[in-house]
Amino acid sequence: MITFATMRSFRSVPCLGGLLVGAIIGVVSGQPTVKFTVWGNLILNAGYGLDYANVTCTATSDAPDGEFIWMIGEKTLDNSNPVNLVDPGTFSQVFKVKPFVRYNDLPLRCKYIEKDSSGQVLSEDEDKLMLKITKIDLPTKINAGKYLKGGPVELSFEFKVFPKPDEKDMFWVVRDMVNDTTKKYGLDTSMDGLEILPIMQVGDETYRTTLTINNASEIDAKKSYAFHIIHLKKERTVPITFSLDEEDDGIQPDDTVNNVIEISTIDPEVRGSEVELGIGLFVVLALIVLILCICIGFCMYKQCCKKSSLPPTSPRTTYSSVTQKDQV
Repeated sequence: MITFATMRSFRSVPCLGGLLVGAIIGVVSGQPTVKFTVWGNLILNAGYGLDYANVTCTATSDAPDGEFIWMIGEKTLDNSNPVNLVDPGTFSQVFKVKPFVRYNDLPLRCKYIEKDSSGQVLSEDEDKLMLKITKIDLPTKINAGKYLKGGPVELSFEFKVFPKPDEKDMFWVVRDMVNDTTKKYGLDTSMDGLEILPIMQVGDETYRTTLTINNASEIDAKKSYAFHIIHLKKERTVPITFSLDEEDDGIQPDDTVNNVIEISTIDPEVRGSEVELGIGLFVVLALIVLILCICIGFCMYKQCCKKSSLPPTSPRTTYSSVTQKDQV
């Protein structure tokens, strides 16, 4: 960026007035210009199937030894990706954004800093992107197990979602396939022999929904039940099935429902460290095997060379002793 400073003409000083009228002194100072190749909000999914994003930041500067600094909020992050020369005076770097719910509504910041030989900051510039993190982990379907005929049937499961949808965007749908009718039931509802509890939060971004069928009959078992959720204008459905037994034979509702619906949501940093550890162990084992093979080959080579260097041996005369009997 170029700035100009002008000096007024001093008409009150005749000896200098004519020399300084209209004098312009150009002061040139290099100022980097930083920008992302995308703009607006960066929307990422932190749920199952993590949605990583590679973001590119460019800097135009006269200082080729400047430095890119990446931050989320006020936290500085490491970036081992190389700095690329796009054009003379234009540099770029790619940063891999890992989605975490705690990053929601924080700015992703890219800085380019120019320093002198003593480390003093001469100039800098930055650009920002707002991070919008979403999360939704839902099972594809659930088998709730067997229940006793005439008793209550509790259809319940947990799911993860962020941000939490409005109550009106979460509901149950029951379809009577015999009569070909479909009914929609909102949360906190008690009607038609059904009781639907309000959504209960049981953990970080984790909620539980429950529908109870009172005095369950064969007619109820032939209906289809599904939980619906509208998240970020996209509707998702979780169908739930169950069966009834005529007599109480000790069969209890399936306690493994939660195991069925649990979907892996391993922290990407933990997942990445486990993968790196596995790769490291594989490399170490491969090096050990390679060293052993080299040692065995070297020993065999020395043994062969030793045998080939020995002088040829002359045939030995073998004597056999014969025991003679004493002559009489």
